[in-house]
Amino acid sequence: MMLLLLLARALAGEAALVGPTAPVAPGDPVSFTYTLEGVSWLDGCAPVELEQQEGDRWVAVARKTCSASLVATQVEGALVLSVPSPPVGTYRAAVTFGVGCVAGRTFPVAACQTLDFVRSSPFTVVARLAEPAQGR
Repeated sequence: MMLLLLLARALAGEAALVGPTAPVAPGDPVSFTYTLEGVSWLDGCAPVELEQQEGDRWVAVARKTCSASLVATQVEGALVLSVPSPPVGTYRAAVTFGVGCVAGRTFPVAACQTLDFVRSSPFTVVARLAEPAQGR
Protein backbone atom coordinates (compact mmCIF):
# COMPACT_ATOMS: atom_id res chain seq x y z
CA MET A 1 0.00 0.00 0.00
CA MET A 2 2.83 2.43 0.91
CA LEU A 3 4.56 1.71 -2.42
CA LEU A 4 1.39 2.58 -4.31
CA LEU A 5 1.00 5.81 -2.31
CA LEU A 6 4.58 6.86 -3.06
CA LEU A 7 4.23 6.09 -6.76
CA ALA A 8 0.94 8.02 -6.89
CA ARG A 9 2.66 11.03 -5.30
CA ALA A 10 5.39 10.87 -7.95
CA LEU A 11 2.83 10.79 -10.74
CA ALA A 12 1.15 13.86 -9.19
CA GLY A 13 4.39 15.86 -9.54
CA GLU A 14 5.91 15.16 -6.13
CA ALA A 15 9.26 13.46 -5.72
CA ALA A 16 9.29 9.92 -4.36
CA LEU A 17 12.07 7.67 -3.10
CA VAL A 18 11.03 4.04 -2.82
CA GLY A 19 13.40 1.66 -1.05
CA PRO A 20 13.34 -1.93 0.16
CA THR A 21 10.13 -3.24 1.67
CA ALA A 22 11.75 -6.42 3.04
CA PRO A 23 14.77 -6.68 5.35
CA VAL A 24 18.19 -6.40 3.68
CA ALA A 25 21.13 -8.69 4.51
CA PRO A 26 24.56 -7.19 5.24
CA GLY A 27 26.65 -7.13 2.07
CA ASP A 28 23.65 -6.94 -0.26
CA PRO A 29 23.30 -3.68 -2.20
CA VAL A 30 20.32 -1.52 -1.26
CA SER A 31 18.36 -0.11 -4.20
CA PHE A 32 16.04 2.90 -4.30
CA THR A 33 13.88 4.25 -7.10
CA TYR A 34 13.86 8.05 -7.28
CA THR A 35 10.93 9.45 -9.25
CA LEU A 36 9.85 12.95 -10.18
CA GLU A 37 7.77 13.97 -13.19
CA GLY A 38 9.80 16.12 -15.56
CA VAL A 39 13.52 16.87 -15.46
CA SER A 40 15.51 17.07 -12.23
CA TRP A 41 19.17 16.93 -11.24
CA LEU A 42 21.01 14.88 -8.61
CA ASP A 43 24.49 15.10 -7.15
CA GLY A 44 26.74 13.22 -9.59
CA CYS A 45 29.01 12.03 -6.78
CA ALA A 46 26.83 10.45 -4.10
CA PRO A 47 23.13 11.24 -4.52
CA VAL A 48 21.88 8.90 -1.76
CA GLU A 49 22.52 9.76 1.87
CA LEU A 50 21.63 7.28 4.60
CA GLU A 51 20.31 8.13 8.06
CA GLN A 52 20.33 5.58 10.89
CA GLN A 53 17.66 5.44 13.56
CA GLU A 54 19.06 5.87 17.07
CA GLY A 55 16.17 5.80 19.51
CA ASP A 56 13.72 8.46 18.34
CA ARG A 57 16.35 10.35 16.29
CA TRP A 58 17.74 9.94 12.78
CA VAL A 59 21.50 10.41 12.50
CA ALA A 60 23.34 10.95 9.21
CA VAL A 61 25.65 8.09 8.28
CA ALA A 62 29.11 9.22 7.17
CA ARG A 63 29.48 8.72 3.45
CA LYS A 64 32.48 8.26 1.22
CA THR A 65 33.53 11.50 -0.42
CA CYS A 66 34.36 11.76 -4.10
CA SER A 67 37.94 12.28 -5.12
CA ALA A 68 36.85 14.48 -8.06
CA SER A 69 33.91 16.76 -8.79
CA LEU A 70 31.33 15.09 -11.00
CA VAL A 71 28.76 16.79 -13.19
CA ALA A 72 25.21 16.70 -11.80
CA THR A 73 23.12 13.79 -13.09
CA GLN A 74 20.12 14.77 -15.17
CA VAL A 75 17.08 12.60 -14.47
CA GLU A 76 13.93 12.54 -16.52
CA GLY A 77 11.22 10.55 -14.74
CA ALA A 78 12.77 7.75 -12.68
CA LEU A 79 16.24 6.50 -11.77
CA VAL A 80 17.35 3.46 -9.76
CA LEU A 81 20.12 4.26 -7.27
CA SER A 82 22.07 1.72 -5.20
CA VAL A 83 24.31 1.93 -2.16
CA PRO A 84 26.31 -0.73 -0.33
CA SER A 85 24.48 -2.25 2.61
CA PRO A 86 25.25 -0.55 5.91
CA PRO A 87 25.71 -2.52 9.17
CA VAL A 88 22.72 -4.09 10.94
CA GLY A 89 20.16 -1.47 11.98
CA THR A 90 17.21 0.64 10.82
CA TYR A 91 17.81 3.24 8.12
CA ARG A 92 16.15 5.57 5.68
CA ALA A 93 17.59 7.25 2.61
CA ALA A 94 17.50 10.88 1.52
CA VAL A 95 18.07 12.35 -1.92
CA THR A 96 18.54 16.08 -2.54
CA PHE A 97 17.40 17.14 -5.98
CA GLY A 98 17.32 20.30 -8.04
CA VAL A 99 14.94 21.57 -10.70
CA GLY A 100 15.82 24.13 -13.34
CA CYS A 101 19.57 23.50 -13.07
CA VAL A 102 22.31 24.41 -15.56
CA ALA A 103 23.62 21.39 -17.45
CA GLY A 104 27.31 20.48 -17.36
CA ARG A 105 28.01 21.76 -13.85
CA THR A 106 28.62 20.04 -10.56
CA PHE A 107 25.54 19.96 -8.32
CA PRO A 108 26.71 22.65 -5.86
CA VAL A 109 27.19 25.20 -8.67
CA ALA A 110 24.44 24.12 -11.08
CA ALA A 111 22.41 27.27 -10.22
CA CYS A 112 19.21 25.26 -9.68
CA GLN A 113 16.01 27.30 -9.49
CA THR A 114 14.63 24.97 -6.82
CA LEU A 115 16.34 22.63 -4.35
CA ASP A 116 14.41 20.08 -2.32
CA PHE A 117 14.82 16.61 -0.85
CA VAL A 118 12.84 13.41 -0.47
CA ARG A 119 13.23 10.55 2.02
CA SER A 120 12.42 6.87 1.77
CA SER A 121 10.41 4.89 4.28
CA PRO A 122 12.57 3.16 6.91
CA PHE A 123 14.15 -0.18 6.07
CA THR A 124 16.12 -2.66 8.16
CA VAL A 125 19.41 -4.45 7.67
CA VAL A 126 19.36 -7.77 9.53
CA ALA A 127 22.05 -10.36 10.24
CA ARG A 128 22.05 -13.37 7.94
CA LEU A 129 20.59 -16.51 9.43
CA ALA A 130 23.01 -19.42 9.85
CA GLU A 131 22.75 -22.08 7.18
CA PRO A 132 21.17 -25.32 8.48
CA ALA A 133 23.62 -28.16 9.14
CA GLN A 134 23.56 -30.84 6.44
CA GLY A 135 24.18 -34.58 6.63
CA ARG A 136 22.76 -35.28 10.09
